Amino acid sequence: MASTRNTKQKKIILSILEHAERPLSAGEIHALALQSCPSMAVTTVYRNLEAMADRHEVVCHRLSDNQVSYELSRNAHSHYLVCLGCNRLIPLHQCPLHGLEQKVLEETGFQVSSHHVELFGYCAKCRAQKEKIDRTPHSSPKND
Repeated sequence: MASTRNTKQKKIILSILEHAERPLSAGEIHALALQSCPSMAVTTVYRNLEAMADRHEVVCHRLSDNQVSYELSRNAHSHYLVCLGCNRLIPLHQCPLHGLEQKVLEETGFQVSSHHVELFGYCAKCRAQKEKIDRTPHSSPKND
């Protein structure tokens, strides 16, 4: 089982996540951590995040290009739209499963303790860019 030592590095990472307004990538966390601990290696950030994920202290959001963003579990009853074009996480301000958990309990006796929802697609900006490209006439190679 992963160690639960409270190292200086772990405290810095936790502080960064506590003050984050959105899920952050390991690279973003590392860049912010360097301000407090210039010697912190990116591998230290990944190792701590992996251990924290194993202990359910953080929630991992997998993006379209296999990147991962992290947020603290206690802040994580949040749901996101994930843009496949720009990888932006767009928060859903209402839980899309509101009421479903109670219905599941009533119908099956199963009590849901947590859930996680991410919907993948394209944001308005990426859709507009994609539509613009699709409407552009494609030139065919000239036959000489």
